[in-house]
Amino acid sequence: MEVSPVPGRDPRTIDAFTPTEVAQRVRTAGVEDAHRGIVQTFWLAVIGGSVLGLATAAATAAVAGNSSGAGLTRVAGGLVFGLGLALVMTGGGELFTTNNLISMAWASRQVRTLELAANWILVYIGNAVGTISIVALLVAGGAYGSNGAFGGQVLVTAAAKSGRAFEQDIALGILGNALVCLAVWVCFGARSTTDRIVACMLPMTALFVLNVDHVVANLHYLAAGLVLRNDTAAVAASGLSPSALEQLSLANMLTNLAGVTIGNIIGGSVLVAAVYWFVYLRPADAASKAATADASHSSGTGVPAEDDDTDDADATR
Repeated sequence: MEVSPVPGRDPRTIDAFTPTEVAQRVRTAGVEDAHRGIVQTFWLAVIGGSVLGLATAAATAAVAGNSSGAGLTRVAGGLVFGLGLALVMTGGGELFTTNNLISMAWASRQVRTLELAANWILVYIGNAVGTISIVALLVAGGAYGSNGAFGGQVLVTAAAKSGRAFEQDIALGILGNALVCLAVWVCFGARSTTDRIVACMLPMTALFVLNVDHVVANLHYLAAGLVLRNDTAAVAASGLSPSALEQLSLANMLTNLAGVTIGNIIGGSVLVAAVYWFVYLRPADAASKAATADASHSSGTGVPAEDDDTDDADATR
């Protein structure tokens, strides 16, 4: 999602945007994302998946060899992981998880259901292409083999995600994308590039420290796990048992991605987008609809005119 200006605001001020203005900006960005061309959307999604894949790999390398799996090393890994969303929000790119916020525009009837679904599917595919391409490049470059601890950490993470119950995947997906979308929300309130980067980094660090789930990052881990389960050095460094390695299968990968995807949609579209729409945008939407209805009745036509939201959507096409 791209950060758009708000009409009427002095561009010279450094004050953060108000929550209501943030909601309006997120909704406007959602309309723009939903109505963007297919080719442009796909390649922005590939970019988004690629930078998220790079951030996931870098964060994993940062915590490799940390036997406790927690503490300040985990925080350092989380700060590195935040690089992915920071690059998307400042340099451009599309992520399925952040595009769950398009639900705000859908709730305001500025985006149709088919447009919302089409955007999510296309961006999901583009993200998959991008993040898997990073795995392929790391494998081709021998990055996992040159650092056994790195490859071992990837296997440990992938095996842990593959061995969970479906309801756990959903729960952790809800928490994961709630944090991602809150990071985007704060980012839309920022004025400068520095502010946006800081806004992205802290919630993403919390995501990494808590070990909750982001579907694009999971796709990266699980795809790498399928490759590295046959790598002798990575398997030795991981310390995983044969039974744990058996969990790294295509079937378990697809099951995990399905659960985390459902959770991510709930976390982003319901816990963040729907809640903030209800608080900040619904009153204005309701007032606009009531005013339109009153105008149609007073005109004596008995035919309700299209509301302002529909006009706005048409104007963006």
